[in-house]
Amino acid sequence: MHYLPHPSSRDPNVLCDTWRAAITQLRELVTPDADGDPSGPNYRTEWREEDYARFPRRDLPKDAPSYVGDDSWGRAARPRHNCVERARPDDRRTLLLETPEGQRFSYHVPEATGHSNATPTFAITPLD
Repeated sequence: MHYLPHPSSRDPNVLCDTWRAAITQLRELVTPDADGDPSGPNYRTEWREEDYARFPRRDLPKDAPSYVGDDSWGRAARPRHNCVERARPDDRRTLLLETPEGQRFSYHVPEATGHSNATPTFAITPLD
């Protein structure tokens, strides 16, 4: 397993080169969903808005709010910002979410219950 930098990485050359190589390897290993298309373009020499994709709703908990999985509005905002960040200190289980309306919430990822689709609910707690 190779290290993949997060899309918010500040080193665009390493970011694109690493993701381009990983996508090439993954296309050989992963069977696409029935409605998937693995022939799309790979990453170029710079990260662009079209390189982000909305998470399919089927891959999110059924009661996740509509804005979860698509933070294009945050990248278009001025100042530009990520809509999800980790808590500090990072417990590796808590995410801080911001809605398009500017509300902030904490989402604590429940313990794994076996299958990845077994997450019971998307419980969020408002932050002041």
